[in-house]
Amino acid sequence: MELLDLGDNLIEEIKDIEGFKNIKILDFSRNKLNNVDALGELKKVEFLDLSFNLIEVLSLQLLRIPLEIEWKKDINQRGIYVSGNPFSMPPIEIIKRRKSAILPYYTSVNTDFDIEHYYWRDK
Repeated sequence: MELLDLGDNLIEEIKDIEGFKNIKILDFSRNKLNNVDALGELKKVEFLDLSFNLIEVLSLQLLRIPLEIEWKKDINQRGIYVSGNPFSMPPIEIIKRRKSAILPYYTSVNTDFDIEHYYWRDK
């Protein structure tokens, strides 16, 4: 399976992602998710829609996925889409500037933050 649409299902929690590891397009939009740490293990996903959930903190685990964080959705572009969430950390202005601003933000607020530990660049 390459596409899984779980949008609009009132999902509150992601516990087991074993079945998602080979999916390329994954839609969790318009649910009730607030913790998406488990998705940080996805390495083959090309399009991950997390828009319009209840995510307040952009997960450092999510930054491990080798995709850019995107605010404006483009169905033809690879990325992790996060608009419509009530983010408090990092601030929305930082998130809109993508990983190039998010990673330095986390480094500035947490001196123990190790970029290489949480983020692997596309090759």
